[in-house]
Amino acid sequence: YLAMIVRNRSKNGNKINLDEISIGMLGEISGGRKTMEGFHNLRDLSIPIGWENQLKNEVTINILKEKIGIIEISDNIRIEPHVIASLGTGFSYIGGGCGVLFGSRWDSLSPRYRLQLVGSDFENSKNGIRFFSGIECRYLVRNILLDGNTYVESSQISKEKLVYDFQTGIELRVFSKISM
Repeated sequence: YLAMIVRNRSKNGNKINLDEISIGMLGEISGGRKTMEGFHNLRDLSIPIGWENQLKNEVTINILKEKIGIIEISDNIRIEPHVIASLGTGFSYIGGGCGVLFGSRWDSLSPRYRLQLVGSDFENSKNGIRFFSGIECRYLVRNILLDGNTYVESSQISKEKLVYDFQTGIELRVFSKISM
């Protein structure tokens, strides 16, 4: 799956709105097979198999809306409840959850749960270390990677409609730009 994401982030007091539109490709045209085989060759691993079950070429379009609240408990503790909804040919779901951050204070959000977005935001970031933990629950209507192609017959995998993600970890920020 290969995608281009356009994001708009607006902050109003202790609330953040994220609006996103993504246009993606899956199937042979996404280059997944060539990329995976290239990495396997580079590391001298066996060539991956199963490509005959790959999803067919398809362009996906998704619109996503997320609302995040910021509750400052102290300079070093923050809670971030959120609700999220996605609608499109790739992923359609509604969900919500909450994250908790402990440690160094900087003006970025906790790491995100979604497949399309990894890591935290970088606005006005400062050096430091913090611990994070959170949970998100989603009701899945559609996940093209599990449900198969939208317009043609393809492989499908059974799925749970109600899923939970739990995430915990440490984030280290150095030089105000690099986050690990």
